[in-house]
Amino acid sequence: MTEVTLTIRFEGGEADNGRLPIHDAATAEMGLARAVNIVTHSFANDEQMRRRGDSATGATVFASAPKKGCYEVEVDVVFDLATCEKMGASVIAPRYWDYLTWCWSFAVGKDYDPVTPYVQRLVESQDAKIDEIADTLESAMASLHKPIAEDPENIILVLSRKRVGDILTFDSETNEYVNVRGESDDDEYVIGNVTKFNILTNYGRVYDDNLRRVVSFKLIEDPSHRLRTLITKSMHDRVKGEGGKLHFLVRRVENAMGTVKRYVVADVVEVR
Repeated sequence: MTEVTLTIRFEGGEADNGRLPIHDAATAEMGLARAVNIVTHSFANDEQMRRRGDSATGATVFASAPKKGCYEVEVDVVFDLATCEKMGASVIAPRYWDYLTWCWSFAVGKDYDPVTPYVQRLVESQDAKIDEIADTLESAMASLHKPIAEDPENIILVLSRKRVGDILTFDSETNEYVNVRGESDDDEYVIGNVTKFNILTNYGRVYDDNLRRVVSFKLIEDPSHRLRTLITKSMHDRVKGEGGKLHFLVRRVENAMGTVKRYVVADVVEVR
């Protein structure tokens, strides 16, 4: 078995006195449990999603009590023998840290360049499930940010690795990013090219010509496969330099800042 220890530390405000309002602390720790379990299960099971996040197959996640002097929680992720053999006992820890940091960074809108070949291959893959993972992590991340939401000018959260140092910081900006307003009531059309699409999950990315940036999207159920056929063709045409523009009928999901986080795609039509 291999054990990886994550240190989660709140700083600022009452956290510097080793305490937080009890409801905020409980909400944050429930979000932490789900956020760690979701990523751990995905890591150990070929990016399979478990949305509830109450456990992880292939590993057991433990929490230690907060330490005095600050509000700090240690989380031990213990991978079973089968997972260690599949991943490689000598590389599982750096791979897991890289994967966790990538997933959490993407979920809160932060840029991160993976350092291990394992995660770099996932980033470059057309079948990468990072958009689905970020969607699955959304409510857990909002819960984890609860103490920050209640005192955004003072409190931050730091993910730290023993003998390495601080890895990732959450603050008022990441709090606004993870808290969404919900799906819009009105349909609208956007024009763009598909840059990535996973036919198994129906999650992908589109370069929105109006926003001039890439936006994640989720395709609704498509029993006839017509939409998936058009989306796949758009992606291939773009790579070949043959246009591939599509009209997407969407409803937008925005965060607290009013920034589009993703689209829910109901229909797709070729641009003629």
